Amino acid sequence: MPASSQLAALRRLRSSVDAGIASIGELKNLIPVLVQLLGGNGTRTYLIEQVNPAELRAGGGFIGSFSILVADRGNLEVTRSEGSEAVDYPRASLGRPGYVAPPQPWPQFIGDASWDLADSNFFPDFPRDAQAAEMFLSKEAGIKADGVISLDPGGIATVLKVIGPITIPGYDLTVSAANFAELVFQYENSSNSPLGRKRFLAAAAVPLIRAVMALPTSRWPALIAALNEAATARHLQAFFNDETAEAVMNRYGWSGILNSPANADFLLETESNATGSKANHFLERTYDLQLSALPGRIHHKLLVQLNNNTPATGVEGSSQYRCYVRFYVPATATEVRLGPIEADNSPNPDRPAGLAMADGWLWIHPELGNRTWTLTFEYDTPSDPAQVQHTIYWQKQPGTEPDRLKVTWSFGGRSFTTSGQLSQDQVVTLTKNGVTVRGGEPATAHMPAVTI
Repeated sequence: MPASSQLAALRRLRSSVDAGIASIGELKNLIPVLVQLLGGNGTRTYLIEQVNPAELRAGGGFIGSFSILVADRGNLEVTRSEGSEAVDYPRASLGRPGYVAPPQPWPQFIGDASWDLADSNFFPDFPRDAQAAEMFLSKEAGIKADGVISLDPGGIATVLKVIGPITIPGYDLTVSAANFAELVFQYENSSNSPLGRKRFLAAAAVPLIRAVMALPTSRWPALIAALNEAATARHLQAFFNDETAEAVMNRYGWSGILNSPANADFLLETESNATGSKANHFLERTYDLQLSALPGRIHHKLLVQLNNNTPATGVEGSSQYRCYVRFYVPATATEVRLGPIEADNSPNPDRPAGLAMADGWLWIHPELGNRTWTLTFEYDTPSDPAQVQHTIYWQKQPGTEPDRLKVTWSFGGRSFTTSGQLSQDQVVTLTKNGVTVRGGEPATAHMPAVTI
């Protein structure tokens, strides 16, 4: 064998050995976490939120139903699965025992009613939502959770690609990846849906977990890949009380954190449906981000066009879309403006570290012939003219489908345009010669390879 071929073979061997050693090290670090999560050193109880993105909330969607998943020495069992109203009602009112004050300005929607489990997805940072949900589960149902997993119909459909069709008990219905999300909507949100419609997602939890448990080990990498896909698109979020396990969720991109990189430009828009309608299933949303270079700063102008195509009949609730809107940008942003928007009755004091926020309410009335609303959001961020490039991390709201976006960059008398979809977090990169948009940080969990 020529010396050059021997050298190439040795390099490949070294690379394989290095990869194998790294995988062994990773597996060594993961084993204690997996043992902890699967109840190897004590029973663990998890709250599974089945969120409804047709009634969008900042944390992904209204929590219409939930399941309790118990892990005991590697065995997973759903011990309870029902609508959230089973524990939320009767709701306490202001001044009555059991009342929990909602975060501001949510009382503008729920009035004097107590905050509860179904509405706990208020924050854009999932660990905060999860901790609120755990508090309500303990208060309302007497169940102490060790973690929370949020999964919407799109995320479940992604898992069904791997485990295959499942039959929903009590419905005489087999669902698959292709039809699951639409069937959930029809059963849970149609005004003509069958009796027990609010239990559809809850009923799906038992056969889903059983199918996952029955999956052969050869399919585990495919399952992890599907969960990565769901987490990347923010249809899956996971939080664990154990700090080591939660650190792993952060590292793998499953935690649903407010992902504002340090010292970077950042953008996140969230909408919280405050009508009780299912308008988000029919809503079309497009983004037009216009960026221009000014002395020492970059001016951002974001146009968000909302088209409410909800039909007048056939859907639970009204066709209106009233929502609480928040825009998050770096704390260094100046000249922050948002309109047209209705101001909060009580200001939202919550400002996550390193971020500024603009917020307000809008109301689209299709029954009055008004189906559209265009928000204009503007702000400036510092920019060093000597820098070769400027990046903006654009975070996707959980529960949303891919929204169309266009980015225009004006620099040095020239204009550059690109387009894409907010199917996951995006990174907008500005240079002196153009603009690009690419996918942001993906979920990266995997089964460590221990063969060399």
